[in-house]
Amino acid sequence: MATVICLTKAYNLGDFDTWLSYHLSCIDRIIILDNESEVDVKSVCEGRPGVEYHFIKGWPDQWHLFNDILNQKTDIKFQKDEIVAFLDDDEYLLYHTNNITIIDPSLSFVERLNKEKEKMRDAILEQFNMLDCMLLPEILMAPQHCPEGRAHVVPLNAQYAVLQKSSQGKAFIRWQPDTEYDFCKEGPEIGHVPWINGIRMSDVAGSGVSKTTYGLQPIPWPFKDHRGSEKGCRIFLLHYHIKSIADWKKKIERGSAASKNEPGHNGSYDDDIKKDPKYHWNKPWFSKTTDLMFMPNLHIKIEAINEYRSKQLLEGASLEKQKKKLAKKDL
Repeated sequence: MATVICLTKAYNLGDFDTWLSYHLSCIDRIIILDNESEVDVKSVCEGRPGVEYHFIKGWPDQWHLFNDILNQKTDIKFQKDEIVAFLDDDEYLLYHTNNITIIDPSLSFVERLNKEKEKMRDAILEQFNMLDCMLLPEILMAPQHCPEGRAHVVPLNAQYAVLQKSSQGKAFIRWQPDTEYDFCKEGPEIGHVPWINGIRMSDVAGSGVSKTTYGLQPIPWPFKDHRGSEKGCRIFLLHYHIKSIADWKKKIERGSAASKNEPGHNGSYDDDIKKDPKYHWNKPWFSKTTDLMFMPNLHIKIEAINEYRSKQLLEGASLEKQKKKLAKKDL
């Protein structure tokens, strides 16, 4: 089973709904920790199979909260070998495929979802080697030119990547009982990758081993070596870090879940987006020649699951009407 846990303080319901809809197409279990969001996150989560909703009041002290969750000190429980990852609601986990099962007409929609989830689990497990922790370096995404505001939801407004040789990433943990997990030990880059039984070491997707929260960005699959053999990594983590100037100001205003700063500040981020070290642009990552099929797949999956959800809501409303009619007849 693959589980994604998302601690969110959402202010754009369209963004959150899109993120949730996409990950429901490929992740078995999604746990939402709603930290007093400005929008009604609960309404988007309710009644959706595979989603668990929890409300978090006040400053969440993120890394200690994640420790408690992994160490089974909350009501969130895991099974042995369950894959657990903590992702933000502006981070999209994708895998490369030549066959988009979710639109296969020969299968029922539930069968399609199960196939997609199986593919994602296999793609994640491929990246584990000797360790029970895998680091997936993120790829920062941004619009071509940073606008004042935006009309489109993420990821439709930010389709350009800041490519780097190495970047910070997120940990995917193959959870084990009787194991101590700690994101808070003293050392470089607190958070993101836990110390497991006192040791911080993770397999890096597509490359070697890391003792920090950084790793080489994965080489996209299919990459052909000098012998013509296909190699590379099938999974990627796209972080929609920069969306607009208005979004950046909102990020600063709401503060950090990980460090208790003065109001109006957000950890290591610069108040002025143009002074932030990560503020720079690159050429489009998704060129006509490589494409990687990620953006088309991402959009297709979101559309498919939203269409199915709309159908369910209509069928539910119709069933409710029928029940009311029957109730009136009984009277």
